[in-house]
This record gives sequence, structure tokens and C-alpha cells, in this order.
Amino acid sequence: MAPVGSGRTRLRNQMHRLFNAAVQLAYSDAEGEASMGGVVASRIELWWNPKRPDQPTLWESRIRLGEDLFEEIICNPIPIEMNTLKALKRSPLGLDLYLWLTYRVFSLEKPISLPWKRLHRQFGAHPGKADDRFVVMNFRKNCLRELVKIHTAWPEFRYSTAKGHLVLFPSRPLISPTKGKERSEIVPYGITTADFLHSCL
Repeated sequence: MAPVGSGRTRLRNQMHRLFNAAVQLAYSDAEGEASMGGVVASRIELWWNPKRPDQPTLWESRIRLGEDLFEEIICNPIPIEMNTLKALKRSPLGLDLYLWLTYRVFSLEKPISLPWKRLHRQFGAHPGKADDRFVVMNFRKNCLRELVKIHTAWPEFRYSTAKGHLVLFPSRPLISPTKGKERSEIVPYGITTADFLHSCL
């Protein structure tokens, strides 16, 4: 049995890793390429006391998102549905697939066929074993299980499994695209730890 508070400790460690991370985004096509980088959080104030998890000062902690990364996200939104994320939160592979599929089919204009070997290199636990047929077959089985869950939550998502491939079709996202808003209308510059924790539950 896990010790009391172990879940809280894992969340705290994950928050430290996330908010101290630096992200590099890159895009390229036949006409050119672009990239940008930035920190997830430019300022972090987290107040923790493991012996007093309900201490009032915990809710005074604040996180300031990195300016460049924040602007990039706001200018290039992808319609992610939070209830679907919560339904998949116990499956790292399911989360990875849902986030990637939402982005991929959101901009898709015609069907695309992707080999399972290629998908394993991107999402598999051991990308270097993409030439191992049994490893890829097991990865495919796990993906199909998660795709069923994703399709249950997202009925408009269209895909098929041709021999050796995953075929994606243009699909309507769970959240319809909307026109951009001013940053002040979207989210305050600083968010409280309570808001972040609530979004994770």
C-alpha cells in the first residue's frame, strides 16, 4: 500500500519538473522553417509543508507563465477537451495519442496513412526497438485499446486500421474553433496553485 501523502508528493515533484522545464517548438515545410523556445514558468512561488497539507499558505502560491510560450499557445490554440483529458489521465499513452490526434486531424485536409513502426518511434516506450515486429505489434495492441476510449469520448473522430497502418481522416474536434480573443479576456497573467490543482483533479 502506498504511504499516505505519496500522491501529493508525486504531484509536487511533477509540478517542479513541469514549471522548471524549457520548451522548444519547431515547424518546417517545403517553404521554410520556424522555431521558438521558452520556459514554462518565468516565476514560481510554491509553499509546501508536508506535515500540514491543508495549511492556508498553500493557496497563496502563484505561478507566472513564461511570456513567449504563453503567447505562442494563445496564438496557435488546439481545441483540447478537458473532460476527455480527465477520462484518460491514468493512461500516458492515451493522453499522448489524444493530444496528438486532436492536433493532427484538426489541420488535416485529406486522409493520411501512418505505419505503426513510425508511430512507435514517436510514442513507444522504446523507440529504438521499432524494427522489432513483436514490440511494434504489442504497441499496436495498446494503441487500439486507447483509440477505442478516445473514440468513445470523441465520436466524430474517424480512423481505420489498414494492414500495418493507422489511417486518419479529417474529423471535427470536440470543441469548435473560435476566433481569437485578447489575452486579458482569456486568462489572468498569474494563476494560483489552487486553480492549477483544481484543473488536475
